Amino acid sequence: MLFLAPLQFFKVRLLNDESIRRLYTQRVKLHLSNTKEDEIDIEKEWKNLQNILKSAENESLGTVI
Repeated sequence: MLFLAPLQFFKVRLLNDESIRRLYTQRVKLHLSNTKEDEIDIEKEWKNLQNILKSAENESLGTVI
């Protein structure tokens, strides 16, 4: 049985607002600062970056259902 995660759509148009764009950038930087830099596995590193971007998007942009 194949299980697919629900799709999320982010309100990316909000990035046109300078304050929202600044918040998004700050959230990405915060999450990046909390990660270890010595990751050798590129797949783990890519997955971690995806999670960081999704977290920052959720926190600053919100989603559309």
